[in-house]
Amino acid sequence: MKDLDIWWHLRTGEWIVANLAVPYQDYFSTYGNGKPWIAYSWLFEVCVYAVHTRFGLTGLVYFTVVMAILITFVVHQLVRLARLPLVMEVALSGLALTAMSPLMSPRPWLFTILFFSIELILISRAREEGKDQLLRFMPLIFIFWANLHIQFVYGLIVLGLLLVESALAAGFGRYKLPSAGKRLSPRLVMSVATASVLATLVSPYHVFIFNPIWEYVSQTGAFQNISELHPMFFRSPGDWIVLSLTLAAVFALGWQRKWSLFPSLLLILGVFLGFRAKRDAWFIVLTAIGIIGHHLRLHWPGKPYAFTTGQISTVAVLVASALLFFSIHRQIN
Repeated sequence: MKDLDIWWHLRTGEWIVANLAVPYQDYFSTYGNGKPWIAYSWLFEVCVYAVHTRFGLTGLVYFTVVMAILITFVVHQLVRLARLPLVMEVALSGLALTAMSPLMSPRPWLFTILFFSIELILISRAREEGKDQLLRFMPLIFIFWANLHIQFVYGLIVLGLLLVESALAAGFGRYKLPSAGKRLSPRLVMSVATASVLATLVSPYHVFIFNPIWEYVSQTGAFQNISELHPMFFRSPGDWIVLSLTLAAVFALGWQRKWSLFPSLLLILGVFLGFRAKRDAWFIVLTAIGIIGHHLRLHWPGKPYAFTTGQISTVAVLVASALLFFSIHRQIN
């Protein structure tokens, strides 16, 4: 396996299954042996251990492929909210997935990318279509997210930004605070955010699930010594795509006549996270395509593209043929 972290994830999953409990101290490393430790991705580790036990190393490849397909589908749904022509949908989705392709490995951040994309879809539909009842699904998402990856905290921050926008829009409504989209009730957003925070406590670690967050914030030395926490070096096309999408999103926000507070705050946060550590580039990529798609919809208004049965069959045949050709070319049995 190219990603060496998978081995300690498997070992942790094996320990959890064998002991029917989650570890509170490190049993595996030499330096940290016996020290307090929270296995915040415990559910992911149990999942990959179960897959490895049943299907071996090949199962981990299948797991990664399935997660990549799910992410592709959800990213496309995020782009489809803009109701763009098919070619533009494919191009924008393809750029996003190309930029995130280095992250397609058996790691818990796959679930974070998936859940964050779903969160953006729900928030976009609530803000732009007035379907604020969709926000009530957020706590359910966070129950799983908090047990799969520590970056669920990013999702909570996004809800906090949404609360800031809704509170300011309500407080300064009579002064016509510039904000595009539908006005959300601050009470509703507050209740959803509170319920989501409480949902993260539905974990074997309860409130201790937040301990690693403080460790990451306070121990900044990790960003100097761990390669995946280094910034982008712009030695690959994907890094330049991230930069291009970011600049396009900045242009799209600046071009709008009405200032949108929530996307602006989200973009600022994405720039900080994505350019601070390359493993978090997905945050700025997903944020950028959402902003770009919304901007393009102003110039190409219309209904979502509807696929015919013949087109779906044609695409299925082309995809199957491409996979077969790739398998033969790479000598995959």
